[in-house]
Amino acid sequence: MKKIHILKAIIDFVWILSVALIPLIIIFIPFLFIYDLGDLDLAINNIALPTLTTFGKILMSTILLSYLLLIYCLFLFRKIMELFSRGKIFSETVLINLNKIGTFLVVFAIINIGVPFIQNLSFGKIHVDFVLSPFIMALCIGLFFMVLSEIFKIAKTAKAENDLTV
Repeated sequence: MKKIHILKAIIDFVWILSVALIPLIIIFIPFLFIYDLGDLDLAINNIALPTLTTFGKILMSTILLSYLLLIYCLFLFRKIMELFSRGKIFSETVLINLNKIGTFLVVFAIINIGVPFIQNLSFGKIHVDFVLSPFIMALCIGLFFMVLSEIFKIAKTAKAENDLTV
């Protein structure tokens, strides 16, 4: 159980750092549409801000909102670690949160893979990289969390049946 406490401490630390990003993202999205950010040399996921059209700004906002999903996944993971540290491994909350984390990580990955592709299509370019990107890994981890949720459901059912057996 000591490993769970170490993991929980690491997740708590990352959560504290990521909480500061939430207001920055929420404030930055309206600034994308209100102010001209042409002087700013900033790129997110290889999409440069100075060259953004209104469609590009919508795509950039979508990417930023997907990072809020990632932070929410971290929040749900903290809740799971808290329940694990209390010994409530087969709680219904754990099953639901594992599935939510998986779903949101898959959505995050699809957005962050699809938006740059759509951005390149809008410029008339087709650019496909066959590399192991962090977003492919997020997709795999999201699917893993969904599978893990199903495994926990099966284990919970088996545990309930085993508890009934005398």
